[in-house]
Amino acid sequence: MNKISCDVCMDLMPLVKDCVASEESIKLVEKHIKECECCRNEYDNVTAIKNTDVNDKKIVRQIKRNLIFLLIGILLIGSILGIALSYSFGMFYNFILMPVLGGVGYLVLSKRWYYIPLWIFILSYIWLFISGFIEGMQYYTSPIFFIISPLFLSFIYTGLSIIGIIITRLLKFAFKKEV
Repeated sequence: MNKISCDVCMDLMPLVKDCVASEESIKLVEKHIKECECCRNEYDNVTAIKNTDVNDKKIVRQIKRNLIFLLIGILLIGSILGIALSYSFGMFYNFILMPVLGGVGYLVLSKRWYYIPLWIFILSYIWLFISGFIEGMQYYTSPIFFIISPLFLSFIYTGLSIIGIIITRLLKFAFKKEV
């Protein structure tokens, strides 16, 4: 029962080379390659994975970076969608959308959470300023109206995102596991 076939030996070779096989498997493969020249040649040609430097930390860091970029993209799309709803009947969806954006932004950016309300304020102000300017051109309203009018909704959206951040922070605190 100590003899193994060449197929079994070929299956075990990479495990033996990578030092993850059991002692019995190592002994079986060593015994087989002493007797079988074909398998011995194959064993010499098999390269171990541990010889190639695989940096797990680098891979994990790259995956985290990709996830953060994906989440920032989602935040960007969500904030643009919310601000685009500003002058439509869907405006009231912002009472849900902006706190969600603030909460997700807090989870994604954690220590830099303050970028989310700032981003929402700047983006909403620019959007409302441009769209108000285009609409106001038809009515020839005063230039001060173009500057002050977008501030009202921008502050509301920023406040809603801050509420979302506060709620997420409180939930994170409440569900935090004790060590």
